[in-house]
Amino acid sequence: MEKEVSGLYLSGHPLDAYRAQIAQVSTCTIAQLLGEDAKQFDNQTVTLVCTIVKNKIMTTKSNTLMAFTTVEDLTGSMELLVFPRILAECRAALQENAVVVANGRVSVKEDEAARLIVEGVQPIETYDPGKNFGMNRVERVKRETSGGGAAGYFLTVPSRDSAQMHKVENLLCNIFDGGTVRVYFRFQDTGRAMLARHMAVKDDPLLRAELERILGKDCVKVQDVERSAK
Repeated sequence: MEKEVSGLYLSGHPLDAYRAQIAQVSTCTIAQLLGEDAKQFDNQTVTLVCTIVKNKIMTTKSNTLMAFTTVEDLTGSMELLVFPRILAECRAALQENAVVVANGRVSVKEDEAARLIVEGVQPIETYDPGKNFGMNRVERVKRETSGGGAAGYFLTVPSRDSAQMHKVENLLCNIFDGGTVRVYFRFQDTGRAMLARHMAVKDDPLLRAELERILGKDCVKVQDVERSAK
């Protein structure tokens, strides 16, 4: 909350802990993309380790969703354009304050700041610095389709109409939907447990972390595929 309150990071930049990954993964800095020599990057594909500052989802004329995402590295901030096809793939990673690896084509126009036309965004937590962005994308797809990971989420919430429940539903139905993981709820006020038949979500480290932030670690239990099969 430091930057929101004071406009500055008082105790250090969130990316300070990722300097080693930045050195290995980033092919340039945002300051270079916005500087006097920015034109040399026009139409070039670059990779950035950055943190998401702001994410604005818009509806296009064709009634699909795209995002205008502001990101920041240790040298400055810039805007990413995430078109519908790419947004469908990486929307779960576009969470404010998340540290991600963004890959895309640089667009430099007269009298406008450079923008990055995004071709992919991946969470830093699952990104292998020893491989390029394409190989990391292949590995991510393999993980999502291999049958590994979670078989079910077991979530304890205060009540069916609680603020926490509404936040969880937004995550599961609008951001991490479209997977195969079943979701089970237990309501603290009634003791009732139920399977959310309308929900099937994608298992993701970001989702697990956000659920624990909203509900508390003790209220989020994950059953993995191996245990489910036994």
